Amino acid sequence: MRAEVAQLLGITPNGLLDARLNNVFRTHYLHGYAGKPRPVLYTDKPLDRAARGFAHTDPIWSATARDFPGRIPPGIDATLTRVPIYQPQGPDYGADTDALHPEHPDNDAAAAADRGK
Repeated sequence: MRAEVAQLLGITPNGLLDARLNNVFRTHYLHGYAGKPRPVLYTDKPLDRAARGFAHTDPIWSATARDFPGRIPPGIDATLTRVPIYQPQGPDYGADTDALHPEHPDNDAAAAADRGK
């Protein structure tokens, strides 16, 4: 039964252990004729298999979120700029930093000095 739940969630049966220990599931055991008791897992909460601990998303991100832009008072104006930060996978072999965004961490002299320690 644990294997069926794991298959539905797209994880291994051992991946359910953390969720079981953190009381995400209620566990009931079936005792058979021989062998170990088999856990039966149950929860009345919705599960998000992509989230840590299967925690469901906050209601703010639900279908009702489409109504929230109308609740923002007029006069608030903001421009956001996303600056990507790429993490190197291996050693830095003297990569060219001339084409980087001015706010990129590799252009920050203090951060570069801290990394060199």
